Amino acid sequence: MTNTHKTVHTLLIHILLISLFPLKITTSPKTEGYALVKWKNTLIPPLPPSLSSWSLNNLCTNWYSITCDNTTNTTVSDINLSGLNLIGTLSQLSFASLPNLTNLNLSGNNLGGSIPFTICTLSKLTFLDMDSNLFEGMLPYKLEKLKELQYLSLWSNNLNEIGNLKKMRILFFYQNQLSGFIPMEIENMKEIKELDLSRNQLCGPIPVEIGKLKEVTMLGLSQNQFFGPIPPEIGNIKKLRQLYLYQNQLSGLIPVEIGSLKDMV
Repeated sequence: MTNTHKTVHTLLIHILLISLFPLKITTSPKTEGYALVKWKNTLIPPLPPSLSSWSLNNLCTNWYSITCDNTTNTTVSDINLSGLNLIGTLSQLSFASLPNLTNLNLSGNNLGGSIPFTICTLSKLTFLDMDSNLFEGMLPYKLEKLKELQYLSLWSNNLNEIGNLKKMRILFFYQNQLSGFIPMEIENMKEIKELDLSRNQLCGPIPVEIGKLKEVTMLGLSQNQFFGPIPPEIGNIKKLRQLYLYQNQLSGLIPVEIGSLKDMV
């Protein structure tokens, strides 16, 4: 092998090794502010007057609905834009520029399109609320990689697939476009405490695997197209306090196992 070939070979190995390591994202108030202002400029006017505070100056002191971390007050940790009737999409929002974001509330707007897969770069996100918008399609398949995410609320959108969310503790998917059977993989959601799949187009029998969700306190399956008997395995969910099954096509008697749940209200 010639020296030139050796050099090229070595360079390729270095590139391969570098690609195996996650990219370390550097951030600053300037880059975070630029990302947010750039996204704001893609929204359809008129914008609420409160967003006029979004400029490239004083990110962590004067910006409406933006909260920075308590330790350094130099990086965005919380964005709450609920109820502002914003119109647009998230396609131009650089989530990678907001690596320290822990809470994101976009509920009560008119944001549409698909939820970008880049949202999966928010590795510190614990709370995500996108209620009452126009999002459609499926959730990004890598959303399950957000190990800190515990609260996910997406009710009243046009989403048609949940994906694999093993670590979720609270999942509200009320009034979307889910259809078909509840996947048996739902039993993998070992930490789920509140699960609402009401007012979709789910059908078939309620899977017995749902009885393996030992931590659930609220289970909403109403206003779907479920049929057949209510599985007695629901009685294995000893912490269950609220169970919603109305407006389905269920048949038979209520299992005695459910009647014995002491915490039901």
